[in-house]
Amino acid sequence: MQDLNGYWVFIEQECQPNCFWIDGYYYCDEKQPPPPCGHWEWYQKSREQFAWGTISSHEFHEVAARYMYGIQFRRLATTTEIEDQAYYVGLMGLKEGAVRLLKSTEFFSKSTQPW
Repeated sequence: MQDLNGYWVFIEQECQPNCFWIDGYYYCDEKQPPPPCGHWEWYQKSREQFAWGTISSHEFHEVAARYMYGIQFRRLATTTEIEDQAYYVGLMGLKEGAVRLLKSTEFFSKSTQPW
């Protein structure tokens, strides 16, 4: 994040086989694989684009879901719970995701008997 001036990305493309013409005949060299085909493109993002891209990613939503379960329920969430919560956070936002867990019967039972 310190250097957001830009970065290069290699865009892969389908390669043409190693073929050539000799005396009117078309020969292909199948023993030698073609080199990586494609081209380089320059991408540049602002800090704001980078930040919004991070918090709108599914990976960030999974991390937030794990955190919510750990803080609100004081336990590790299952993979299914994390995916469900991450989907909900992506759909409704962090605040609504937290409220969703606070409305659950599990949170209510833990809040009446904290430990």
